[in-house]
Amino acid sequence: MSNANQTTDTQKDENPNSAHKESLSSEDQAQAHLQQLIKEQGVKPVTADDLEEMSRSTFWPENESADDFIRFVRESRTEGRERPLP
Repeated sequence: MSNANQTTDTQKDENPNSAHKESLSSEDQAQAHLQQLIKEQGVKPVTADDLEEMSRSTFWPENESADDFIRFVRESRTEGRERPLP
């Protein structure tokens, strides 16, 4: 057996989850990765109390409408991107 094969076999033995991960679909792997990130980062779901608190917040300027904001975002995304049609 070559050293390359020995290293691979050793790595598989060191990580018992590697065989399990290989048998999961890419969607299942993505879901497992997401769950791991949630656990590591301590992310919690938004609760009704959180939503109530956000609704009382004054994070949006009174003199600016949502339409003004959307117009600004659209204009900034297309700014400098005009180009002639081929």
